[in-house]
Amino acid sequence: MSVYCVNTKKVSHDLLEDEVIAIHFETGAYYSMRGGAALVWENLKEPISPEHLATFFSGAGHDVTDRLKVFLDELVGDDLLLKQDQEDASPSGCGEWGPCPELTIEKYSDMQDLLLADPIHDVQTEEGWPYLKQDHGA
Repeated sequence: MSVYCVNTKKVSHDLLEDEVIAIHFETGAYYSMRGGAALVWENLKEPISPEHLATFFSGAGHDVTDRLKVFLDELVGDDLLLKQDQEDASPSGCGEWGPCPELTIEKYSDMQDLLLADPIHDVQTEEGWPYLKQDHGA
């Protein structure tokens, strides 16, 4: 059985009200997940299968499990989650979440240069952080 969990070696994340912000340290991309996507993400701190995640949604069935697999595999594709073949633990007592909403993630790359920059070596000393050194050799 496939289980999924957050790739904690490459990703930092935090829940801010109803939104999860995740930052991938190697790519400099950051992600926003709201609503159902944030709810699912918050339950990926320990390995869990899509089948067990689906049990938290009312009216769960194959459709919900399939939607979760597509969403989770998208996160694996962006290296935010790890996917492993292992026995799934029993789902914790998360209760019922209601019907499965839209599971969407928004990816942003507009701050990649700043997120990947070394603040000691890659900034202009006159302006300081967050001004990156200009490449005058090109």
